[in-house]
Order: sequence, then structure tokens, then C-alpha cells
Amino acid sequence: MKHSGESLQGTYGGPWPEDANVPVTERAGISYLHFLPGFKDTAEVKATSPPKSVRLLRTGDQLQSTFDDGVLGVTVPGEARTDLPDVVVVSW
Repeated sequence: MKHSGESLQGTYGGPWPEDANVPVTERAGISYLHFLPGFKDTAEVKATSPPKSVRLLRTGDQLQSTFDDGVLGVTVPGEARTDLPDVVVVSW
């Protein structure tokens, strides 16, 4: 909770599983993508516009992303993954 609490406290459920392949929580202008342990694929979330920034919540590191045909794609590199859920912050 110390580094990822903001992704849960004061948020609401996002478009998972209908429009995302990972759990999503949201607050105004921000989506939190929850990469659960064992998920090694690219997270995909339907969106109406490209994001302003995509970063790993725990470290603040910017992550590479794609935006094609209304779908945001985000991958957390293997060396950045932990044994716990890893949270990506998407600012819109």
C-alpha cells in the first residue's frame, strides 16, 4: 500500500474485463493498470485518445506504450516486474 495505495484508495472500477485485459481502477483523468503476478503479456485498454504519460507507479519510470485503432498497449519490462501486482499509471 505504501507505493501503490493511490491506485486503490478513492478510485472506482474501470473497464475491465469488457474493454481491458487487465484489472483497471480509475479516478478523474487517470487510469491504473494492475499487472497481476503471472501476467506477462501486453496490457490492452480501449481508449478514445492517446495518453499524456504512462509510468510505473512504484518507481515513477516512464514506460513505452502504443496507441493504435483506439487501443492503448503497455508492457512492463521483465526486469521491472516484481512478485506482487505491478501498477501502471496512465494519465489522459
